[in-house]
Amino acid sequence: VHDLLDDPEAIEPADVVLLNRVVCCSADGLELTAAAAKLTRGALALLFPRANVVTRFLAACERFMARLFGRKYRIYVWTPAQLTAAAATAGLVPVASGGSFVWRYLVFGRPVPGGASGSRGWAREELYDDRTRWPR
Repeated sequence: VHDLLDDPEAIEPADVVLLNRVVCCSADGLELTAAAAKLTRGALALLFPRANVVTRFLAACERFMARLFGRKYRIYVWTPAQLTAAAATAGLVPVASGGSFVWRYLVFGRPVPGGASGSRGWAREELYDDRTRWPR
């Protein structure tokens, strides 16, 4: 296990980077997303809690209780727009999203020069079959 924000140069780039329920556990979740985006050669996938009134309230209650009992662990709720902006700092574009009642996912990819979508980045139909929502 390595702390990406402490020493990002110690981590080698990868084709696919997955942050599975990680950005919600850090006050530096947006910086973590940006750092992970810089390390991906292909796709970055994020899984995080939905940003709504309920999850924001629960996260605020958890942070209060953690402070009260002197615990370091905290929960943070980031919006998809905030995470998208963080990934965009490394040139990634959104290619898929979805989720459940509680969890949401976003997948980002690197634009492919000369691809069907030109300079706008990957077109969704280039990567995903709408019937299954899984990569072809």
